[in-house]
Amino acid sequence: MLTSIFPCNGIRFFLIMAVSGILLPELHAQSLDFKIYYPGTNILKEEYEGYLRGDDTIKHGKYEYYLSDGSIRQRGLFVEGQAQKVWDIFYQKGALHQQISFVNGVREGSYKSYYLHGAIHQDGWYENGLLHGLFTVYQEHGPPESITTYVEGVAHGMMKMFFDDGNPSHNMEMSNGVEHGRWIQYYQTGGINYDGYKHQGQFHDTLKVYYKEGELQRLSVYDKGLLNGRFIAFYRSGQIMFEAFYTKGEKQGLYKEYYPDNSLSTLGQYKDGLKTGVWTSFHPNGELYTRGEFEKDAFEGMWHVYYISGRLKQRGHYRRGLAIGAWDFFFENGQLSKKGRFINDLEQGAWLFWDEQQPKLPAKVGWYINGVPSGPSRNF
Repeated sequence: MLTSIFPCNGIRFFLIMAVSGILLPELHAQSLDFKIYYPGTNILKEEYEGYLRGDDTIKHGKYEYYLSDGSIRQRGLFVEGQAQKVWDIFYQKGALHQQISFVNGVREGSYKSYYLHGAIHQDGWYENGLLHGLFTVYQEHGPPESITTYVEGVAHGMMKMFFDDGNPSHNMEMSNGVEHGRWIQYYQTGGINYDGYKHQGQFHDTLKVYYKEGELQRLSVYDKGLLNGRFIAFYRSGQIMFEAFYTKGEKQGLYKEYYPDNSLSTLGQYKDGLKTGVWTSFHPNGELYTRGEFEKDAFEGMWHVYYISGRLKQRGHYRRGLAIGAWDFFFENGQLSKKGRFINDLEQGAWLFWDEQQPKLPAKVGWYINGVPSGPSRNF
């Protein structure tokens, strides 16, 4: 029977507490040397010192366990049937895999594991069978992968994670196995990417996000994992890109976008995370670009679009986000360029087209069925 004594990072270690096979006791200065072989073979499976107590075999002294290819798998010491001191666990063919310390059958003291080529993989400490203090996991070729503080088997305190090149990836505070407290994520180049706080694993309070070069990119406030409060995004220059307000994870109220020179680009309102009411946008020179209404995030009612010169470019109606009814389009000189009707966002029926050089009368007419030209257009 195999008895599991410790799982760590997907690896399970075994001590052989009782087995079937051939048992050969040999007298050795008031102790017995037991040898157990794989059934039906002369291949040694276990060898240990011990003694008999009634019908029980008590392991007491050196212990070794072998794989069926003859390579050693475990080596350690039993005292009165309990694992003691440092036990060595091996890969197949004998390379050292782990070193586990025991006191009276319980993990106590140093623990180390190694990669097959001999470099250290994990390094930690146990008290009363539980991880306690710093536990370091190393990458296969040297730098640490993570350093975690444990208290009685649970991550509690500072945890650090690293990129392959050894630069920090994350610094975070842990509480009873959960991210709780200061939380920092880094770019691989070394600069801070995210800097904030977590409450029971969720973002809470102020979160700052930075560009790679170090300029502030976003500033927001969270309440137990949900955006709650002012949210500001910045250009690298430090000018505001846009600002919004959140309540329990949804945009609410006034929303503004800006050009890099701090002139207003877009102005509108949100309700329960959806665009609502009148929205306006502006060209970089300050001239009106678009104006119209939203209802539950969809275009609704009359919308106007303007050229950067301020002249009207197009106008028409929407219903539930789809263009409907008569629409007019204009050249920048103010003359009509085309006009027709939409049904459910698709051109339908006759559309008139004008020549910018001869604005008084339409130059041609075309017909549409469900947004697709139907038949040849006719010139006037």
